[in-house]
Amino acid sequence: MRKTNNRIRDGYDYRGIIEPSEGFHEGIEFTYRPVLAEDADAVYSQQIKEGNAAYHKLLRETMAEHLIEWSEWDGEKMAEITPEAVGKIYPNELFWSVWNIMTGVSPNKDSVEADTKNSSEG
Repeated sequence: MRKTNNRIRDGYDYRGIIEPSEGFHEGIEFTYRPVLAEDADAVYSQQIKEGNAAYHKLLRETMAEHLIEWSEWDGEKMAEITPEAVGKIYPNELFWSVWNIMTGVSPNKDSVEADTKNSSEG
């Protein structure tokens, strides 16, 4: 049997890149801590328990908690990562692509593990 290593290494960040789509969106680059299955399931179950508004609120909060930096610019400086800012990622395809990369649902051909542990880990 071959040896594999498909587990997240604690404390490490990953880089996501979504290339621009001409006439649709400018693309986005971001560094993130992966959203593990248990956390993603908590977001998904929120829709069943509390409805769409609560689901989308927790979705934005979870994304903001796991995003470390991004390429979003507010015209004068890098845009702060907040649930409100995350919720404004548009078009929707780009929003869901970021989420799917963060949760490991979609592959990210350019995703690489960061060289150093993130500062929020011990």
